[in-house]
Amino acid sequence: MSLLVLGTGGTIKRLSKNFNNSQNFLFKSFGSALKIGVKDFIDNLYAEITQGNLGCVDLVMGLTDSSSLIANLLNLKLGFLSTSFNSLLSCQNKFICRNISLKYLPNHTPKFYLLHTKSDVSRAYSFLKNPKNLVFYKPVKGSLSFYSSYASSSRQLSDIFLDSKNILKSKNKFYTQILKLAPDSKERDFSLSHINSLLVEEVIQGTQITVDGYVDFFGNIGFFGITKSNFLPNTLSFRRFDFPFNFSEKRDSEIYNVSKILVQKLHLKRTLFNIEFMVNKNSLKIVEINPRPSSQFMYLIHKTMGIHPLVFVLENILPQPKNYKGYANIFILRKKKDAFAQQVPSKKELLFIEKKYNCQINLFIKKGKYLSDYPQDLYTYRYAEIKIFGKGLKENKDIFKKIKKELIFKWA
Repeated sequence: MSLLVLGTGGTIKRLSKNFNNSQNFLFKSFGSALKIGVKDFIDNLYAEITQGNLGCVDLVMGLTDSSSLIANLLNLKLGFLSTSFNSLLSCQNKFICRNISLKYLPNHTPKFYLLHTKSDVSRAYSFLKNPKNLVFYKPVKGSLSFYSSYASSSRQLSDIFLDSKNILKSKNKFYTQILKLAPDSKERDFSLSHINSLLVEEVIQGTQITVDGYVDFFGNIGFFGITKSNFLPNTLSFRRFDFPFNFSEKRDSEIYNVSKILVQKLHLKRTLFNIEFMVNKNSLKIVEINPRPSSQFMYLIHKTMGIHPLVFVLENILPQPKNYKGYANIFILRKKKDAFAQQVPSKKELLFIEKKYNCQINLFIKKGKYLSDYPQDLYTYRYAEIKIFGKGLKENKDIFKKIKKELIFKWA
């Protein structure tokens, strides 16, 4: 059996190296779909699979929102059983997802309101009833905290809403192209009607975590564990990720039970998933769910547990993991202001450091580019991430400091 995995070029290159001795995994970037169009990309890949050019393929899986939908369309065309296209849309469309969680998990769903027209702004503020006039806005379809932040007045939110129309339309152009191939026209048309809209929500605070899990081929739901997100002060910029992370046994049990209900009601099947929560002393609120693996965290799971999520998919046997073999973190390198990269570490330098410290380094900037040339949040500019495995947080922090000194960047 073999698994065909679709993702961005950088992720695919890293995974190809990890599985370079295995004939059970095939990795392909979906970047060419941007040039030739989604339909032609799917048709070409379908021809390669059916003609045997890629060997035996038993399932296609995507590592991003867009590639997940493309993988689903391929699975449907090839007759492979997988989560339905509508289930994927129900997760990726935050408005649809909020309505489903409100129905089945009302105590764990933040108050929300869809901004479809300018007049919805005042209605949203009236509905949310925040005495401090502070609300949180985000795109109905978004990623990496793109165009997500706080608004402190209806006037400010109104300006943001007007600006968002063209920004989101441009951002979602490729995604919209995929949606138009959806097999269910009713679900497709509903998503297309507000895909470029904003969702306004009550402000929720606490510890942000991500639960990574799976639905095996028999419908059983299981979990790899919890990752804690650490932010730079007063921003939505990630500073570090910690895995494994635990609250009390009672709170962990509640988190996993809520996760199971959400996965079941969204009808996810034969897939990996990750769910973000905001946890504080008095509440547990759903931030979002992604019907795909968290490609950023697979390294942490693999290193600490000795298993790789993609291997779980391949083997069809997904046991409940219990024993961690260490502790892993992702450290994010960021700058507060935009900058021009005069020099970045070479591939040879990165490889030397990775071998020296048993880590993984991913650059998000190329020499001769500005940080603003790449997707960023509204607070800071990320330019690299360092994934470290060790015995604990203190040890990994010490390793991170050493690595950071050895990574030579020059900015202008």
